[in-house]
Amino acid sequence: MAPRKLARFALAAGVWAMSAFALAAQPASATPATEPATQCEGIRLDGLAPLVGTWIGRCTWPDGSPLHVRQRFWFGPTRRLLHFESHDLSDTEPRLLYEGIVFIDPDDGCGRQWNVTPDGKLTRSLLSDLDERGFVVRGEHTHSTVRIEDEGFRWLLDVERDGRRERVMEAVYRREPAVPPSRAKD
Repeated sequence: MAPRKLARFALAAGVWAMSAFALAAQPASATPATEPATQCEGIRLDGLAPLVGTWIGRCTWPDGSPLHVRQRFWFGPTRRLLHFESHDLSDTEPRLLYEGIVFIDPDDGCGRQWNVTPDGKLTRSLLSDLDERGFVVRGEHTHSTVRIEDEGFRWLLDVERDGRRERVMEAVYRREPAVPPSRAKD
């Protein structure tokens, strides 16, 4: 067997063996057959289709500084991932704030959001209330609500303070105006 094929075979065999060992090592109560059904079953990303496109959001951060961002959403080819990216427009050049995906976890049927910052930090959040009106992102210390409206969407940001949630921001997003195509020279 060629060295490259042998290496791939060894890697595949190792992954399979680790998976089999991990499943065998689990107590019977942790196997999927005995776990209770999740409350997430039946949710779908299709209801978020109105978010697809490019949006401009404006408001004020809690410290008083302006928030001026471009948020773009698009589905991947399988429509199982809703991709997004956010750029800060408050400076002379747009600056990437984060990018990420929204998806339904095939293991439990729950909605998830993963954000990645330009420095590589990954944040994983559970989604709730995922439907055609938007969704809620339950972060470790934050609670973000995205609500789809007739003319755009609204982002509400709450933080935990002294054991209770406090609204610190509400941004309104409107669809970015289309740029007219340049006219061809005669």
